[in-house]
Amino acid sequence: MSYVSGAATGGSREVNARLAYFIVGSALAALPFLAADYVPATDLPQHLAQIRMWRELWGLDPHTMDLSSLVARPLGANTLVYWPMLALSQLLSVRWVGKLTVWLLVQSSVAALHVLAWRRERDPAHALLAGMLLFSLPLYWGLLNYLSGLPIFLLTCEHALRESSAPLRARDIAVRLLLLLALCWAHVFWLACAALVVLLRAWLKRDPGYALRWGACFVPFAAAAAAWLPSLARARRASGVELGVVYQASIAARLSWDWLCSTCFGGVRGPLEPLALLGLVAYATVVCVRARRSRRQGYDPMLLAVGASLLAFALVAPDKLLNTIWFNGRVLSCSGMLLLLALPASQARWTKAAALLLAAGFAVVTTLAWSVHSELELSGLRESLASVTGPRSVLGLDYRADASILRGRPFLQDFAYFQAEHGGELSFSFAEHQSGIVALARPRTLRWTQGLEWYPQRLQPRDVDAFDCVLVNGTNDDHSRFSERFGLRSPVAQGYFRVYCHAQSEPLTSGSTRGR
Repeated sequence: MSYVSGAATGGSREVNARLAYFIVGSALAALPFLAADYVPATDLPQHLAQIRMWRELWGLDPHTMDLSSLVARPLGANTLVYWPMLALSQLLSVRWVGKLTVWLLVQSSVAALHVLAWRRERDPAHALLAGMLLFSLPLYWGLLNYLSGLPIFLLTCEHALRESSAPLRARDIAVRLLLLLALCWAHVFWLACAALVVLLRAWLKRDPGYALRWGACFVPFAAAAAAWLPSLARARRASGVELGVVYQASIAARLSWDWLCSTCFGGVRGPLEPLALLGLVAYATVVCVRARRSRRQGYDPMLLAVGASLLAFALVAPDKLLNTIWFNGRVLSCSGMLLLLALPASQARWTKAAALLLAAGFAVVTTLAWSVHSELELSGLRESLASVTGPRSVLGLDYRADASILRGRPFLQDFAYFQAEHGGELSFSFAEHQSGIVALARPRTLRWTQGLEWYPQRLQPRDVDAFDCVLVNGTNDDHSRFSERFGLRSPVAQGYFRVYCHAQSEPLTSGSTRGR
């Protein structure tokens, strides 16, 4: 089975075609990042704040917070993404570190998709369309740890599924160990997905010896994950979060078109994503029908099995487990990528043209949405960040839970940009999650209402008094009510985001107690 593009059956012409598709896919994936000052990834500011805490712990920045309650986890599970972020922070501003980090994650996944398509002899047009699914729920929620494992998982699929009659060599074992180490370091969820790939191949090929050989490589990483997860659960339970199994959508509801669109993509409101998913389904249908008529099946049963298994997981697994949001939904886009790659090659030029138009149209509209969101929906944020000098303790209040351009809660963690840029302390930090590069050594005692970033309507006067500054995201009416109730004024006169500071507050020092 090999990919054929019209009369381009020669090796060099195929390489050129694949390279062209990769370049186009990379360029389209880069367009949205050129249009937005701030990448619309909900958790991104908290990840950037983790870098600030890490830098202070390592003495790279002046101390602006109580470091005695923090510990670094530089080699811990789920921390791989922070190393390139740390390297970028040595050279660039916080805003550019965030933008380049997410861009690099997307570009590495684009490259991995095309490598997988090349090594499995899949149609590069399918890889081009699969790249659309990178702009999905994990990106828009800013699940950077998870995103950093996606390209590694795709490469692991390529290595695990390849056919070889040669005896196992030391180099093969080393590659397997490195891939599994990278998966565990990026996100332990991907380690389980890699185990699924190995088990499926062993079952489909009736080769239990294959599973045993791979299983020996899994042992140290599975043991490390098994030892870490209970400690993670204990730490999160101590912080007061819900760890149980949560089903927010029934299995029947997950079969609806709306759920599939909002989970497979999950970013831009309006008709873009339903039309994009409809276009992908139509493209896949046409390719399958034409392959059947020409009696050239050309499916990849291995990729088909892995993609279908991840789809089944997305449909039946809980929405939340161990306080991990989108536990099931985060794999739906990856499932779609693998199912697209598993399709037979498209022989007609018009289907390839349709694939290019669909991918280009999706990229252009996404770029426009990101541009409008950055320009209008985040108005006042940059001015608020610039108006505060020196580290402060900051409370974040998101009264505009829903954005007009994007789905989800895109503003939820934006107040963490203050800590990322200036240091200081926050009303909520990812250090409480115990899975970042910096974690709390012990649960902190709160002098304010917990969960205000999610439920600002619970705000009490004592909550405002516990912090130097409050970043409010709201309408003009929201700001008027807040200002009148608490007697605070903002140096930012316009925009959705406005910061309010106590007139008597002084910059935090390492000995400050405000906000702890």
